[in-house]
Amino acid sequence: MKRFLLFAAVCTAGVLWAARVSLDSGTLIVPEPGGGARLDCRARSGEITFPFNPAKPGYAEIVLPRPLPLGIFRSAHIAAKVRVPAGSPVRRMSLRLLDRNREVFQYVSQADFARGGEFEVVWQVKPEQFQLCWGGDANRVFDMPGSVLGFAFDFAGGAPASSLTLLALDIDTEAPPVRELPGDKALLPLYRFDRDELFRQRGGQGLIVQQPDGVLLKDIKGEFIITERRNELLPLRGRPAALTLDAEVRQGELTAFAILRDAKGVPFTTPELRLQREGAPLQFDLGAILEEAVLPVKMDNIFFRNSAAANGEVLLKSAALRTVLPAAEALELEVETGTPVHVLRKGGEAALALRFTNRSEKAGNFAIDIVYAHFDGTRLTESRSAALAPGQSVTFKPEKQPDRLGHWQVTATVREAGAPDRPVTHSRSFALLEPAGPTEGRAPGFLFSICTHSEWWSPGAQDKEVLAAALCGAKVIRDSVDWHTLQPAADRWNFAPMDSLVDSYGKMGMELQAMLAFTARWAAAEQLRNAPDWLEWSRSKPDSAAWRNYAATVFARYKGKIRFWEVWNEPDLTGFNRMSPDEYVELQKIAFEEARKVSPELKLLTGGYATLTPHPGLKSPTFQRDNLIAARGLYDIHAYHEHGSFPAYVRLLDEQFLPMRAAAKVTAPWYANETAIHSLGGTERNQALTLFKKLLFAWSRGAIGYTWYDLRNDGFDPKNAEHNYGMLDHEFYPKPVYSVYNMLAGTFRNARFRRELQAGSGSYIFEFSTPEGILIPAWNEAGDGATRTLPILSDAASAAVIDPMGNSVEIPVADGMALFEFGRTPATLLLRSATHAKPGRELLAVTSGGFAVPGKTFPVRLSLRNPQNIDRIFVLKPESLPEGFSADRAEKRVAVKANGESAAEFLLTVPPRPRDGAPLKLSYALDGTPWRGEVTLPIRTAQLIPARKTGPDFRLDNRSRLHSLTGADPALLHRLWSGPEDLSAAITLERAGGNFVLKAAVTNDRHAQPFPAAEAWKGDSVQFALQLPGQNGFWELCLSLSDSGKAELTIPRAPRGYDPNRTADSGTCRIVREGTETRYELRLPDRALGLTPQLYRQGFRFNLLVNDNDGEGRDGWLQLAPGIGDEKDPGKFPVILFE
Repeated sequence: MKRFLLFAAVCTAGVLWAARVSLDSGTLIVPEPGGGARLDCRARSGEITFPFNPAKPGYAEIVLPRPLPLGIFRSAHIAAKVRVPAGSPVRRMSLRLLDRNREVFQYVSQADFARGGEFEVVWQVKPEQFQLCWGGDANRVFDMPGSVLGFAFDFAGGAPASSLTLLALDIDTEAPPVRELPGDKALLPLYRFDRDELFRQRGGQGLIVQQPDGVLLKDIKGEFIITERRNELLPLRGRPAALTLDAEVRQGELTAFAILRDAKGVPFTTPELRLQREGAPLQFDLGAILEEAVLPVKMDNIFFRNSAAANGEVLLKSAALRTVLPAAEALELEVETGTPVHVLRKGGEAALALRFTNRSEKAGNFAIDIVYAHFDGTRLTESRSAALAPGQSVTFKPEKQPDRLGHWQVTATVREAGAPDRPVTHSRSFALLEPAGPTEGRAPGFLFSICTHSEWWSPGAQDKEVLAAALCGAKVIRDSVDWHTLQPAADRWNFAPMDSLVDSYGKMGMELQAMLAFTARWAAAEQLRNAPDWLEWSRSKPDSAAWRNYAATVFARYKGKIRFWEVWNEPDLTGFNRMSPDEYVELQKIAFEEARKVSPELKLLTGGYATLTPHPGLKSPTFQRDNLIAARGLYDIHAYHEHGSFPAYVRLLDEQFLPMRAAAKVTAPWYANETAIHSLGGTERNQALTLFKKLLFAWSRGAIGYTWYDLRNDGFDPKNAEHNYGMLDHEFYPKPVYSVYNMLAGTFRNARFRRELQAGSGSYIFEFSTPEGILIPAWNEAGDGATRTLPILSDAASAAVIDPMGNSVEIPVADGMALFEFGRTPATLLLRSATHAKPGRELLAVTSGGFAVPGKTFPVRLSLRNPQNIDRIFVLKPESLPEGFSADRAEKRVAVKANGESAAEFLLTVPPRPRDGAPLKLSYALDGTPWRGEVTLPIRTAQLIPARKTGPDFRLDNRSRLHSLTGADPALLHRLWSGPEDLSAAITLERAGGNFVLKAAVTNDRHAQPFPAAEAWKGDSVQFALQLPGQNGFWELCLSLSDSGKAELTIPRAPRGYDPNRTADSGTCRIVREGTETRYELRLPDRALGLTPQLYRQGFRFNLLVNDNDGEGRDGWLQLAPGIGDEKDPGKFPVILFE
């Protein structure tokens, strides 16, 4: 039975879909010719009176502020208690229900209104037995779940003014039979109601109090709605069959129900059940309710209703989800390390264990194959078995303890005896570290910093974030509490959240880099405070006096505790800043004035400018430069972000950022205070190495610190960049980038940058001094990424090489020389006690003969140098060949004269279908010296274009091909690539009748090409490029279909001696769009491009990308390889040859 005071039914039902509604009102609508009269009526003492004038016959409608959810029901008994005056003209009253598709269903009840007084109007509702229906999808079927929309009544005419008063509403629904879903079931913990969860009020009246034994809801009046912070993030596993809630009523008469939402956002409401003072937990059946839900579903809100006069009170103890899940999938894996953030301390390896828990409702016999995989490729394997009753756990210690520092991924492949042919893989991680922190005091030099959002999460999660940041060596935490939270009203402050952050991080030796932002609602211009879009007031200019008081107050309160204050976030983006340039400068001026009054120690940062790329959300392409000039003297530090890849970061810093600072005469130091790259699409390794490269490169270019964004994934969505920037996943399992950060913070904490060493194009080598000696980090960014063997001459007493995970290997120092090997993966040379270092000429350089052609021989060439004063012999061996390759010999011995040079070559035979990029490993040794090692050369292979086609030659349909222009801006998340249905392409190349033929079948959910042909790359289009041997330069071409339907070919770039316009005129271009597919076909004469039969057979470089624009600007592109979109570098194009 659902019994609602009218106050609850009409008022608080509105908070279901939006929290801000009138809490005690209903709307009376009296239709009239040409429109209708509307009257909003407010409740008084729990009653709502609707007055009307029955001068002539008619009818009226009563509409609730928001539909009142009924859930899925078989039948319902609904009674409205009303009061009317004697002789009331009301003849009958109807109930109006709304189905899932917003179709309205009307049900009629008969009552004697003329007698007057108080009485009940009752409806016995069977959903299919309606009087009328209209609207929605108009299918005349009541699609569950349902809700109460309101009422209608008709009345006789010729009567004096009258009224109808609603006093209460009783609803008793009969839920459909419990539907037992087929398949194995598992019982998964949903809520533990402890410090690791953050429950918040979504509506109604009541208080939430965290207690040691659960969450206490108290002072519940009428309806009270709660939600947990992660509900919007966490998809429920399997197909949910039931929701169990263990709760103890301490006062009042309470009922409860829950709302879940499916993958399309459709809400589904459970039956409403009465909570008992004692007894078994409530079980809400979900089988029938979610029958039509699109998986996965998420929890939304939990509703509690108190029908007693006294305030309600209930203790929530636990909640669980019963879901359809195979037994092998229901076996839960946890990695135990002795810390809640899954860091295994060096020396404490004995703490490592794997804990498996059977969450299935049935006993299981499990065979488990376990792999411990290190970042460097090291693998430890073992097999275990376990017979587990429901809910039972077993713990396994590893047979061999991992002995390499850094990131370990644990993968368990599980087979259950009942379904051995359906294995399930579970994966977790841990980091074996010598923790770089915590350390006392402030950072001694360079600021190792991390951005996080601790204030968003539960107290337990905040504790873990502080621990995780401390262990990996962070000294500065970019985190703060927004203005509206600190000062919810002009005369009220709430310092507790900020005090907690400052104290928690401070106790672990870390300081905050705080921020002044964003505009508190009460401080915004009055006309913006009630804007439908909250960003209108939050990102607008605040009242100047209020801003001054805010800045002065926080500067004074946190004097001596916070020295870095950033004025706004990413002010160059419209998503964060809706002020004019002058208005923003005014905020900077006020903040600077107030900071100087408090302490000269306070350092004011510009708002961290987001980017120098042609980002679609920029307020102006020159905003950063203009603001730096306009606000000169009003900031101490120039803050700059720039997410993205390392190569792009290099170009932006060296070609735009640093020249811009010089041109604007900016002398303030700069701080890379938010820059990273996400790990979407399984790119965690690239994320880790990008941190190493970007941090040290920024340091080499003068940055005073580097802030990684961010500490922990913000959620679980594999397609959302904001959910994949973290150093740990959302459940505090570390990613490889966490181990890299620990290595950098531990190794370089006391370092000072000296200089960049020059050692050939494509390699980055830097020199740092430390109290221990000299550090030289290096990596090879050249196209092949081959291992380099670089002699370093120094006065070092000893030397070691440190990998990105922190593992150190001693290397010999002889005749003042240490041989330093590094490749695509960075390495750091430590020269102990050294005062100076100088790179020499490479001992062994390995190069390839271009691209390997299937079925042909392929030369690998080595340049050898003997640095000694006596003749020596190099011993060379291919230790590991790519699959299918063979070498002309197993070993070569090459004599090299004293201080002389020589060369050697291996001939490899290429298999018919080689794997591109597979590594060749060669060992080398210089006889009579300690210098020996191994070099790796990735073998790049040419793509054979077959004459007989069995499918497209290239497919662009996964995230590894994506270059996004919007992924780093939370305001543009709706423009992120969502999958192949958003944008994908199948590319076919042909050689036909003396023509080069390109065909592209592009799937694109929305086509937008409003630009002139010369700027077609800004809209949906196909760009491709060719570099032919013997030509000076390369071809770049663009195909586009304008919004007016015109197919266009432009050639913005051509080799020297070729006329691009004449070449374009010689070709034929056909582009057709049908549905969501656009088909491009281009034919160009071979002679117009300079192609010959020999070049088709010999091979040439080719690249292609497909641009995406859904009407709001260029969102990015899918590319075959880098080299066209963000840079013009034909050296990165793949090689193709035709059969």
